[in-house]
This record gives sequence, structure tokens and C-alpha cells, in this order.
Amino acid sequence: MEHRLLFAILGLLSLIAALIYLRTFLSIMPSLVACVLRARENINLEESASLARERNAAYAVLMTPAIIVIAWYNLWCIEVFDGWLPEFRFLITIGIVSAGMGLKVLLAHVMEPRGVNRKLYNAVKNSFRNFGIITTLICLATIGTMTLFKADYDSIRRVTLCIAGTVYIIYMLRKLQIFASFRDIFSSILYLCALELLPTGILVAAAILF
Repeated sequence: MEHRLLFAILGLLSLIAALIYLRTFLSIMPSLVACVLRARENINLEESASLARERNAAYAVLMTPAIIVIAWYNLWCIEVFDGWLPEFRFLITIGIVSAGMGLKVLLAHVMEPRGVNRKLYNAVKNSFRNFGIITTLICLATIGTMTLFKADYDSIRRVTLCIAGTVYIIYMLRKLQIFASFRDIFSSILYLCALELLPTGILVAAAILF
């Protein structure tokens, strides 16, 4: 049961951090909800230095619980991972997430269009943080509720995947709309594939081969 103790400790530390930054979460939530509803709000958030700082703090606080959920329920959906210890899945997930973030940053820098409005492009690069926060909060609330009502592991996993997939589709749509505000639609689709789908595909393929 050591792995349960490990995740309980990590969860407790994350809860303490969330309580410390509770005011930040309450302050940023209206903007994050607006980002889901309208692409323009992602740009507005990025143009506000205070909101961007609060968003970054909330994102950092939620990184650990997000990785715990991904590792515990094997949301990578890689069958071989099901037989691994949760602690090992946790370490692998940290590696995959870190590599993914690094690859996204590198590609965003290399492929930055010439003469692009910096604030618009920052909204393109950082919008995943807005949706990452929303996804994590919804998933944590759902998992907590389903666990309270004694839902089984597989049911929780399927519902969590559905939530993550739905928010991801909305995220891709909003990101495409931000791109389209300063590029034509064809170029926007190409940039979206290069900055979002390519890194995801590479990391999933690497995880499977590993």
C-alpha cells in the first residue's frame, strides 16, 4: 500500500498549495471560463499581466494533481502501463509531460511567424495553460464525486477521458480561432498541426515504443 501513501502525501501537499492560492483561483476563474466560451478571451487574458501571473500560478499548483490523475488512471491509454506500479507510471508521466512541454516551447519558438503580434502569439503559445487548469479542476471534481458514490476504477477512467477529450477539442477550436485572427485558415491549420498534433503524436509514439 506504499503507493497509496505516496499519492496521499502528494495529494495533501497539492491541497495545501491550492488552499494557499485559493484567492488566486477565485480571481482567475471567470476569465478561464470565458476563455472556453470565446477565443478572444484567451487574448484578453494574455494582455493582462496580473491575470497572466495568476493563471501561471494556478497552472503550477495543479500540475502535480494532474500528473497524479494521469498516472493513477493511466490516461495515456497504453495497455502495457496498466501492469506497472503507480509510482513508476508517475515518474514516466512526469517525463512525458516535461518532454511535451519542452517540445511545444521549442516548436513555438522555431515556427514563430515573422512580424506577428507578440501578444497574439503569446495567446497561441499559452492558451493550453488556460484549458489545462479547466480540465484538471473538472476532472478532480468528477473523480471526487464518483469516488464518493463508490464508482469503479474503469468507470472513473472512462468519464475522465471523455471530459479531457471534450475540453481538448474545444481547446483546439479556440486555438485555431486565435491563429485565424492573424493568419489565413490554411496556414492556421498547418501551424496547429505542427505546434499541437505533432508533439502529441511524437510523445505518444515514444511512450508506446518505450
